[in-house]
Amino acid sequence: MKKDMTPGSEWRVMLFSALPVIGFRLFQALCNTTDALTAASVAGPPALGAISLT
Repeated sequence: MKKDMTPGSEWRVMLFSALPVIGFRLFQALCNTTDALTAASVAGPPALGAISLT
C-alpha cells in the first residue's frame, strides 16, 4: 500500500512521519533509565559511569 504524502496539510504529514522517530526516542530513554536504575541498585553508584545516559 502506497501513501501519497502530497495532498493535505503539510504539518499533518510532517507530524505523522515524525511519530515513529519520537516513539523510538521515548522508548530509548525508558531503556536507558531502566539500565541506570538496575546498575545503581546492583553494582552501586560508581557503575553509572558505564551506562550511556545521553
